[in-house]
Amino acid sequence: MYARVTTWKVDPDRRAEVEALVNSGILSKVEALPGLKTAISAMRDDGTGITTAVYDSEASANAVTDQIAEIWSALGEYLTAPPSVSGYTVMLHVQKD
Repeated sequence: MYARVTTWKVDPDRRAEVEALVNSGILSKVEALPGLKTAISAMRDDGTGITTAVYDSEASANAVTDQIAEIWSALGEYLTAPPSVSGYTVMLHVQKD
């Protein structure tokens, strides 16, 4: 498995708008990404956030680069800086219900 960790920051005064956009259209685009096993995004009150996406392989993660860029583009007006992305080979993956 392969993970991409993206750090980002949005205008904290527009947090409700960002959450509404994510829930109204972005979520379904993320769920439809081929090879995606799991994803989680978290945000602090100051608008700083992190997204971790785990794919079945690095090849799958690379194959959806254009789709990911489109998703971030939809959030563009809310971002205070471009997202920063790093990739990692997954060493441990624990998932509990």
